[in-house]
Amino acid sequence: MRVVLVVGASSGIGLATAKILRKSDTCVWTASSRINEDLNGRQLRLDLTDPASIRHGFTCILQKDGVLHGLVNTAGIVQDELIMQSHRQTWESVMNVNFWGAYELMRSAGRLLINAGEDTSIVNIASVSALHPRCGQGAYAASKAALLALTGVAAQEFARWNIRVNAIAPGYINTPMLASLSDAQRTVISQQTLAGCLGRPEDVAYVVEFLLSSQSRYITGATISVDGGLLTATPVVTTPPPHERSSDHHEH
Repeated sequence: MRVVLVVGASSGIGLATAKILRKSDTCVWTASSRINEDLNGRQLRLDLTDPASIRHGFTCILQKDGVLHGLVNTAGIVQDELIMQSHRQTWESVMNVNFWGAYELMRSAGRLLINAGEDTSIVNIASVSALHPRCGQGAYAASKAALLALTGVAAQEFARWNIRVNAIAPGYINTPMLASLSDAQRTVISQQTLAGCLGRPEDVAYVVEFLLSSQSRYITGATISVDGGLLTATPVVTTPPPHERSSDHHEH
């Protein structure tokens, strides 16, 4: 049985991914900043800003199962501010989770994946904001762009051990991160995608499942957009001003 860790599984894309993987022949570990009572099975409480917490989590997996075949990193936070009104502390908090947390996860996971043999995979959840940054999203877009760069470098460095590393760039997915949008804003966003609607967490989760499987054996170093055609459609959707969006921390 394959063993996979899904980080950021308390809600949204991470939760959907964990549920879908558990329907297959996969032993799923879930990790987030808090324990989700809606999820049964093996759970970890991780602080992505604390490297020691991350290392301890992987030690638990090693002690329990002795192997890891896949890592899915869906955790992320957003705090929107205009650059001229922003604070370095805001940028650092976003980077600490979205980039440095991912960096520590990949370092620790890599050591276990090396020993798992073939058909191992890492999937990072980035954002279309990394490909087309928008006003007010400086910290978030920069952190996700850095994650895409890290994904590409890791794909090259981990290839010698047959570890595939890919990223997904979701568009507007109906998760807690969009909870602050009004119905009118949701309508505008939906109309400016080719799909004509917001995405569901499952739309991304099924792509994650594919990238973890042997069916994607020839895909590595790639970024796959799951955005309903948002980047292709014109005009490009405009992000609501920062004061109209929540600055709360959410997982994708």
